Amino acid sequence: MILKIVKFCTYINTIMRKSINWEDQEEQIKYQDMDLQWMTNANSQCALERFEGTNKDMPFWDQSCDTIKNFQKLVRAGIPNYWRFHTKEFTYRFNSFGFRAPEFDTVDWKNSYVILGCSHVQGIGNPFDETIGEYISKELGHPVINMGVGGISISGIYNNILKLIKDYGKPKGMFILWTYPWRFLAVDNYYVFEDRDNYIKPFWGRKDIVGGTFQNQVNHNTSAISFDDSFLARQFYTRSICIESTKQLLKGVSLSMITDPYCWVLDCHVKNISDENKIMIPVPEEFREQLRNFNKQNPKTWKDASDKCKEWYLNEIKGRDIERYTFKGPGTSHWGKLVNQHIANHFVKNLNETTIQQD
Repeated sequence: MILKIVKFCTYINTIMRKSINWEDQEEQIKYQDMDLQWMTNANSQCALERFEGTNKDMPFWDQSCDTIKNFQKLVRAGIPNYWRFHTKEFTYRFNSFGFRAPEFDTVDWKNSYVILGCSHVQGIGNPFDETIGEYISKELGHPVINMGVGGISISGIYNNILKLIKDYGKPKGMFILWTYPWRFLAVDNYYVFEDRDNYIKPFWGRKDIVGGTFQNQVNHNTSAISFDDSFLARQFYTRSICIESTKQLLKGVSLSMITDPYCWVLDCHVKNISDENKIMIPVPEEFREQLRNFNKQNPKTWKDASDKCKEWYLNEIKGRDIERYTFKGPGTSHWGKLVNQHIANHFVKNLNETTIQQD
């Protein structure tokens, strides 16, 4: 019975798709620049028009790591009562393009800044007013439109820069946090999906262009990519050409870029000269010794830290989407509010400059 249902759903999905012949010039012109071509977080899960987060408030976001299930797991694991998210609530809201931003036709682009990047910019695990873009907005006194996309690649960010300029023109200024270079866009089989239920015009099925990483590709198709010199060369080339092209495209526009998301460090962890090129997150003097050697491989340092020190670390350095909580301390998460504040300050300080050149 289950097999019959699966076959029926596959059949329905197939007949409601229209394949595109990209060798046909007229058809290519018709579909190469569709209205909803933006690469958003929604496109890795479902068609944008079917993205449940559009224009409504969600206290958690099941298509990210900040889910109610994960939150409840942290509570069951005994994350301390001083963790601020026991009581602090916030919501996610996405516009009709799938960005954590106002509707684009309401934006005064010439008097607004734009920030692009991955989930760190989007602000997963953070209230909207604690995202990097909003801290920049408070500093500059102008709107900062959040075009962060969870899991996006460098080429995906570049695509959105081109689409933004083409459709809306150049904004007042732009902040770009270039993401991890090993991410890529997996382009599979283009098609148009006929959404007969909603009676709207055809649109991208969107599962044809998805974000990915080297590890994802290994898990799903080991023959498609290998970790060799050519793979590393493609990373270097994509990163270089996108960043350098962006500088040329945005001449005359206020610009601040961070070229590597590994851009910050707690100042008590500085041990070598390379760290001095990173954004320093100041640790209060009373906690410096307790956190100096803290890492997930040395749980004793977390266990022996004071509650006051743990409270500071959980609430200032970590977003809500902490992977886990054990006697070893908190697992990985997106950046917390203090990190976002200092990255925002760095962006503003280096406006019109290329920043954080890393190997």
